[in-house]
Amino acid sequence: MRYIGMFFDSSYRPCGDVFTEGEFFKSLEDAKRKFRDRYEFGWRSTVNLPDFDEDGKFIGVAISHMSLFPSVTEAAEIQLYAIGKDGRVCDDYPDRLLRIGPLGGVRVESC
Repeated sequence: MRYIGMFFDSSYRPCGDVFTEGEFFKSLEDAKRKFRDRYEFGWRSTVNLPDFDEDGKFIGVAISHMSLFPSVTEAAEIQLYAIGKDGRVCDDYPDRLLRIGPLGGVRVESC
């Protein structure tokens, strides 16, 4: 399953919604790996910004760029919104929530 994710942390709150501030992840494993790398290493990470048509359907990646993620805290989370087979994003409520677990791994919660 593909997802649009919204990254939150104690010092960062996006101003927009999944369509204006979201990040494309090709799978749950992709989202977990990037989240873990950002937390553990503050690594440069490729951020894939999604593109939508006028009806709000996901049509691909609009822009990919490298970003640094310094000082990601234990309070960080990524809310994942599923992209349906028809390209629509269910933006009413997240499908999954990624959080940092007590041992530093990525915990996946169903919403």
